[in-house]
Amino acid sequence: NDQRLTVMTWNLFLGGDIDPVLKVGFQNPELLADTASGVWEEVLANDFRDRAVAVVDAIEAAAPDLIGVQELACFRDRAMDPATGSATLLETLDYQAILEEELRSRGLSYAFAAVVENTAASVPTRGIREKGRFVPTRRVEMTLQDAILVRYSVRVENTATGHYQAGVSLGINPSTPGPDRTRGWTRLDTRVGEVPVHFVNTHLETQPFLPVQLEQTRELLNEVVPPSEGITILVGDFNSDAAASAGARSWTPTYEEITKAGFEDAWVVSRGEAEGGFTCSRSSDLKGLDRRLDQRIDFIFFRGLGPATPDAEAGSWHLVEAEVVGADPDAGRTPDGRWPSDHAGVVAAFSLSRP
Repeated sequence: NDQRLTVMTWNLFLGGDIDPVLKVGFQNPELLADTASGVWEEVLANDFRDRAVAVVDAIEAAAPDLIGVQELACFRDRAMDPATGSATLLETLDYQAILEEELRSRGLSYAFAAVVENTAASVPTRGIREKGRFVPTRRVEMTLQDAILVRYSVRVENTATGHYQAGVSLGINPSTPGPDRTRGWTRLDTRVGEVPVHFVNTHLETQPFLPVQLEQTRELLNEVVPPSEGITILVGDFNSDAAASAGARSWTPTYEEITKAGFEDAWVVSRGEAEGGFTCSRSSDLKGLDRRLDQRIDFIFFRGLGPATPDAEAGSWHLVEAEVVGADPDAGRTPDGRWPSDHAGVVAAFSLSRP
């Protein structure tokens, strides 16, 4: 009479490499539009409607009860009228709606239980010269979200979302004070039998902004993660490479900070070693087979496993296994040969074994 809880985490990839836009900056609208149009073309080529099929293939195979996703993007492509300044919506690419439709089409019973909107930006992608100045005629709006998907059979007791106080200003909206690249978290509380389960999903700042990432980590551990009652499962893209050594560009102390807080790494516990388990990163066109995953930055951490109740006769919780999904070059790719994301996902299964 084992009782199981299976969880998944996956960074879905916004669909294009935005670094060229950030390098160009926002002071030259014409150059920005030219650069941003190339990124938008890459997003469209990496069509999430195709990628979602591969993602849901993995969900269907693993049958997780709780899923943490990062970079759940929504894009809106608008035509601008230079004469009136009015905007006409041409296309919406909503990753949440696309995932929901793909899940529903297969009869898979999942719902988005907690969604946090993080970074939002609007950039021109086309324009004309008028009286010596650049006037946009097209623009793309982007919102990045993190979310928790839950199987209908899971009893949701509480959800919460929030943003970290620490952030990075990238100059996306120079007229708006405060950090522009917002990072957030989502949390869901449930119960398996009599045991409280706290599921926290997040996406921390990247390695070049190490001090900000560490501030977010400490905020996560001290303010977001609930008290130790029951089981706490912490998932997400932490941008801290457990496969690297101090001093490497991909390494940060975040992984050690989390394990010092009493969390165990599901991959290490399941495998008995930290070898393998790479989850990042592929080329932004999602086609390359020559660029191998070489970082381990996506994790399922847990703490609080043990007896289901103070009465040991009730059984004990333990980790069964952990595996990487979305990394098989012979399966799970789109019809035109693209990976489902620039990241692989991670799945872990927990079980309540009764004597």
